Amino acid sequence: MEVPKIVVVEDQLVLGYDIIDRLKMFGYSDILGPFTSGEEAWGEVKGDLPDIAVMDINLAGKLTGIDLAARLQAHGEVKVIYLTSREDDQTLHEITKTKPIAFLNKPFTNNELKMAIFNAVNSGSMGSYGPSTETLNDRIFVKNGRGRYSIQLDDILWIKSNGGDTAVIMTKDRLNADPRLLPTIALNLSKIEERLSFYPNLCRASRYYIINTMHVERVLDLQDVSGGSFKKAVLIADEEITLGSRYRKSITDKFHQI
Repeated sequence: MEVPKIVVVEDQLVLGYDIIDRLKMFGYSDILGPFTSGEEAWGEVKGDLPDIAVMDINLAGKLTGIDLAARLQAHGEVKVIYLTSREDDQTLHEITKTKPIAFLNKPFTNNELKMAIFNAVNSGSMGSYGPSTETLNDRIFVKNGRGRYSIQLDDILWIKSNGGDTAVIMTKDRLNADPRLLPTIALNLSKIEERLSFYPNLCRASRYYIINTMHVERVLDLQDVSGGSFKKAVLIADEEITLGSRYRKSITDKFHQI
């Protein structure tokens, strides 16, 4: 997606224009709206769908933002960023039916909006669009500021502890990104490992790393500086990650060796 077409749907017209001003400040120029109702937005974009929809959930017409997102995605691959002042369980459940890239709680900062658009522009296909009530086991939603961002599990290269109760996620599309744009999880690695146990490719590799074994390019034998015993390491996207002794066998057993 080189030059994304973005539609802004927000029932508060002043906020809608403010969002457009922010998007232009970020360098995006192909912007439609703002539209205050789902009906108005659909009438304008149905013949030429946008790449990204930034929209409120509660709109002026009969269609909600979730209704409009489902309609857009039924006709093409449109990535959705929701804006909301609500974060109750029912809203979160309804939102996930349309597999959004992110949802931002109002009021949101420039960095939060910028990161959401960045994720939408750089993410691959979201797979099958349209309503679904199934648990989404191919992605996680990571809280960042007042929003949550969708990250495909297959795209994660590694999760690295900051040494305390936070960790950063490195994905394929963020290798050269500003470190400030890397998603951060406010949990220690043990809790992250527990919560991601449903995804077998993410494995604990050391005290500081969880790695995605599907992205391992090489398994290395490293001799320590004293010339004594060898250590095992893996290479992922030019990052050399030493395997902790307690995790080494569980990692290497995943690879067929010839």
